[in-house]
Order: sequence, then C-alpha cells, then structure tokens
Amino acid sequence: MNATPELQLLTAEGAGGVALLRISGAGASAVLRRAFLSGRWPEVGEVAYGELQDLAGARVDDVLVTRVGEERYELGCHAGPAVQRRVLAALQAAGARPGSPPATLADEVEEALGRALSERACRLLLAQPELWERALELPGDLDAARAQVAALERSAVSRRLLEPCQVALRGAPNAGKSSLLNALVGRTRAVVSDAPGTTRDAVRALALVDGLPVLLVDTAGDRDTGDALERAGIERARRASRSAALRLVVVDGREQGDPSWLHDEAEPRLVVRSKADLVAPEARAPGRWVSALEGEGLAELAQTLAEQLAPEECLGGACVFTDRQAGWVRRAAAALEAEDLAAARRALLQVREEAGRG
Repeated sequence: MNATPELQLLTAEGAGGVALLRISGAGASAVLRRAFLSGRWPEVGEVAYGELQDLAGARVDDVLVTRVGEERYELGCHAGPAVQRRVLAALQAAGARPGSPPATLADEVEEALGRALSERACRLLLAQPELWERALELPGDLDAARAQVAALERSAVSRRLLEPCQVALRGAPNAGKSSLLNALVGRTRAVVSDAPGTTRDAVRALALVDGLPVLLVDTAGDRDTGDALERAGIERARRASRSAALRLVVVDGREQGDPSWLHDEAEPRLVVRSKADLVAPEARAPGRWVSALEGEGLAELAQTLAEQLAPEECLGGACVFTDRQAGWVRRAAAALEAEDLAAARRALLQVREEAGRG
C-alpha cells in the first residue's frame, strides 16, 4: 500500500506575501519529486528554490522548499488565494492528503516547535501554555477585559517568528540593494553589477534576521527607462513592494540629501544609507548607515528589522500564533463589544481546547 503524506496550510489565507505549507509523513519525498522541479534536491536543513508543476507539467508557482526532516518539508509560495488553491491541488494530485489542524493549545505548541527556526521562537512557544492560563482569566471590568483581549489581538505578530514575512528592498539602480541582500543572507543570491538595470526580475532569498525568518525581495531599481524588459521588472517590483510587510529603502550614501522619490515610498518603511565604507564618518548625513562589503551596521540593521516586524512589547504575554486561536480571540472581542463578559470568557477557553475536538 502506498504511503500518503499529510498536507497542511500553516499560514492564514491572504496574510502577507508568502504562504507556508507543510507536507510530512512517509512518502512526502516521493510526492514532492512528482511536483517540484529544481536544480538540486535539498538535504535535511537545506532550502531549495524551484518550480511547482501539476501532473501535466504546467507551472503552478515558484516555491522555496525547506527540508525539515527526512520525510518532512515546508513550502513557501505566493500568498494569493488562487495561487494557494492551485498549489494545494497540485500536491494533492501528486499524492498528498489534507491534514487536520490541531485543536488544542498544547498540540499547536508542539506542532509549531517542529518548524521554529530560532531560539527566540522556541522560548516564546514553550512559555505559551503558562501565559495562556493567565490570559484566560478575564477581569470583571469590561474596559480591562477589552484591553486584555486587544493585547492578544496585537500579539498575532508572533506568527512572524514562525512564518516568513516579506521585506522588499527598494531604491534607485546601483544603490546597493543586491549587495545588501547578499550580506543579510550570508551568500551570493543576487547579481551585483555597476550597470544600471542589472536586476530586472525580483530575486527572493530566505534569511534569518535576528531570529525572524524573512523573505527578502531584491527588486528592480526604480528609474525612467526605455528598455521594455526593465520597465516590466520595475512594475513587478512595485507590486512586490505593495504586498510586503516592510519596505527596506536603500539610498546610495555617496549622494547628498534625500532623493526626491523617497517620501513617495509607502509605509511601513525603513531607510538605510549604503556604501558606508566609501564615505568618511564625518561626511555622513544623519541616519542608519551600512556597508555590505565590510559588514558595518548589519547587526544593528537586523535588530531594527526584527523590532519593526515583531515588536517586543507585543510578545511579552500570551500570543496568538494560529488561525484557530485568532478566530476565538475575535469572538471574545465581539462578545466584549456586546458587553457579554461570560461569552468572551467561554470563547477564550476554547483556545486551550475546543469543546468536542480535544
């Protein structure tokens, strides 16, 4: 009898620019080999980039595949609902079966620990059972109860410790975006050249940035050009930027003042001045400076990125890190809006273990 691995969608539909799926169990490698086309097959702990295809050989999406264990893989694809449905359908056609999500907090912690990529994420998850026991005890005062539930809603940024969120590198040609991406990733992923317009298609790379898994997207430099291919790349870059959780705007540090387009770049954004190794300290304009070549400012930039994407003040207590938990917290918030404290308490108790499913 053929083994049938289990397939799960780990991220909320439409949340961010990246969707994360898991395929695990006996036969997972065989299923993926039917659908995933790549230049190399990942060993345990490695990431491979390639194309997911349906059984007819038609392209479904470009994906990043992480081999977590011998028969355990995680796939990152584009987060559009239609794309997610096609990816799930292709993997099911290749032999995977839909899995049932955990129905208890304890099971969710165990499941999330299996895909945690950093010590910070593991510490947060291991603390959740005790922290949630405190959070389930809503105060009798409605305003205090609403504040407690609002804090739970804000804590959903904790998912960024487990699921890659997208950071788009934006800036003019030759600003140093590709060099900065390579420096943050720790290896050459994007081509670096002095020729304007070198990056025409978005280059994506996974990086662990101060404990956060981040999908860095090196986009085409924004400029006026008569090259049709480059214009198309610039338009794709703008679309990628709009769907990103954060825009990392790179300004060539050798230029005086801020470029005119800077204030048109959408929030949330983080501005850095590149090529610090080419500008004397006394000649530098105020702001964050980095040198991709010498490593100056990279550690500080990583810390700032992590703090903007997952603020520590949102992660000090019980955290919402699954769709199931988020649904019950929303019900609790709605009950409190209706001034029904008892219903809010009942909703939160379902986070620990859903009645009839535990």
